[in-house]
Amino acid sequence: MVAVDTNILLDIVLPEQKLAERSYTLVAYFMKRGPLIICDVVYGELATVFHHQELLGRFLQAANIKVVPNSTAVLWAAGSAWRAYSQARSAECGNPVGIRQHIIPDFLIGAHALGNADRLLTRDRGVFQRYFPQLITQARL
Repeated sequence: MVAVDTNILLDIVLPEQKLAERSYTLVAYFMKRGPLIICDVVYGELATVFHHQELLGRFLQAANIKVVPNSTAVLWAAGSAWRAYSQARSAECGNPVGIRQHIIPDFLIGAHALGNADRLLTRDRGVFQRYFPQLITQARL
């Protein structure tokens, strides 16, 4: 099972994205090998670019992507990882808010992928590799 991050799907659905072809190829490759899933956070982020819920539903159905909600165990893992990230940022910067601040949705997506899938398709591999080292992240074939 493969989880998909919002950035990969936005590459595909938004017009004139530089990485659209690469992201489409990546999704198509893994779609042939097994189920694709997203968490409720990714669904919510995708909802910002679709004008109707039905259109988002059709897109997900066409891509054979299922929405798997976060469990309380996943939510706890996300919160724990974000706490470690936030504490590390405070120690490095003296301030928990920085220029490149990752927010809790990034950690919800990572924890969801770790708890429900074998890998995560994403372009933002650094934070996932650091805070979810057991998670296989994939950005290209």
